[in-house]
Formats: sequence, C-alpha cells, structure tokens
Amino acid sequence: LLVPARVAGAIIGKQCSMLKLIRESSGAQLEVLPQAHAPLWPNDRVVILKGNLAGRKVALEMVLSVAFQSEEQQTVAFKLLISSHMAGGVIGRQGGNLKAMRERCNVGVQMGRYDYAGERLVTANGPLHSIVSGAMMLLDHAESASAWKSGGQVRREPVTTPFPLKPSTQLHHNQQP
Repeated sequence: LLVPARVAGAIIGKQCSMLKLIRESSGAQLEVLPQAHAPLWPNDRVVILKGNLAGRKVALEMVLSVAFQSEEQQTVAFKLLISSHMAGGVIGRQGGNLKAMRERCNVGVQMGRYDYAGERLVTANGPLHSIVSGAMMLLDHAESASAWKSGGQVRREPVTTPFPLKPSTQLHHNQQP
C-alpha cells in the first residue's frame, strides 16, 4: 500500500501507538517503510500488510481511515501494489473485476501497465467510503488470484512485497509510474 508521506506520522502515531492499535485490532502485521525504500514514489510511504485476509482487510480499513480522515468528503487517491502474477486475477476477464468495482463502489480504478520488481500499481479515486469498499474487493480478488496460482491452496504470504524497487521498464525522470 502506498500512502502520502505527509500522513505517515499519523499512521505510526506517537511512540508507534497507532501501529500497535492497528496490529492489535486486526491481528495483521503492519510495517511502514522509510521513504528511501520507495524511490519511485518520492511523495509516498510504503505500508506493508501481512497476515490472513480478514486481518489485512481490518488493517487496511484502519490505515485508510487514519490516512484520509481529513479528506472524508473529498476525492481520495488510493494506491496499492499487487504482485504481478496476481494482476490478471485482479483485472478479471475482459476487465470484469475492475469494471465491477467501478460500478459497485463508484470509484475510478485502473491497473498500471508497468511491472516494478514484480509489482503492478493499482490506483483508485473516489470518496473514502467508496475507496474502502473498493480496496476490500481488490484484496478479495488478489486472494482469489493467489489461491488459483498456488493450486487452490491459499498462500500465507503478504499481498505486497518489500522494496526497494528496481523498475523493469525505464521511466523518464519526471514521468509518474
């Protein structure tokens, strides 16, 4: 998950109090990486969520609520890194999963074309409550894709992986991924 760097402190909390609360409430492991670990996204911080699907969903909802609490009535820009091998499952046949998310959650969502060290960037825009609903659908699709790729056995590893990234495609200096 990528969150704006300006809200990383709120997600961490004083003496890591918010991280601890999210971990205890969700049962998920949560880590906010230093800015240097995501050089392709200089205005964002990477938040890694690990654990079972239910725990990751609770943690993701809490992180989004903390990160965008002041923007609840405004459009929120959501960014999630998905393992490239799960991209097809997240997109769905003929884009069906993304289309369903657009229609059900009232968000603008798209999967980036480029691969960054085995990750693809999913972006979504909309009101916070819609983004939370869409993010839950994304996690469900990623989990289904992961289970399908592992032969029906749901893997217990995280949906996202740690950085630093080395993009497999060259970006120009001022070009956004």
